[in-house]
Amino acid sequence: MSPGKAIYINLPSKDLEASKRFAIGLGLTFNKTWCNDMKTLAFTYTDSIQFFYHDHSTWEKWLFQGRKTADAHTTTQALLTLAAESQEQVDSIVQKAVEAGGKRGPNMVPEGADWGMYSRSVEDPDGHVFEIVYSSHSCP
Repeated sequence: MSPGKAIYINLPSKDLEASKRFAIGLGLTFNKTWCNDMKTLAFTYTDSIQFFYHDHSTWEKWLFQGRKTADAHTTTQALLTLAAESQEQVDSIVQKAVEAGGKRGPNMVPEGADWGMYSRSVEDPDGHVFEIVYSSHSCP
């Protein structure tokens, strides 16, 4: 049966165990259903959003011919933004992710405070940037 509309976020990993510790620290739930020979690890964020970390040999099978995997420590292609329910939860998620091997990023969008936003970022062991954000603002 199809899961309906869903988002699958796929990321390369040089160290799957480090990525697993980080993802669990970030609050994602390890999902054994999608794992194959421990070359791919799956994590659930919500019923319709899944994160996948792949070792490089698996990841490279899906690249367009002639493309290379970016080094996320030196190149940022995307910010992976997760919503939190409060400022305290933002800080808690980031702290747990840091304790699980992540690297605290700069405070993001300082002018966002004018819009009721509070955000912090954390980098996973491979350099992918996760932004955790709380917004008290709602559009009419």
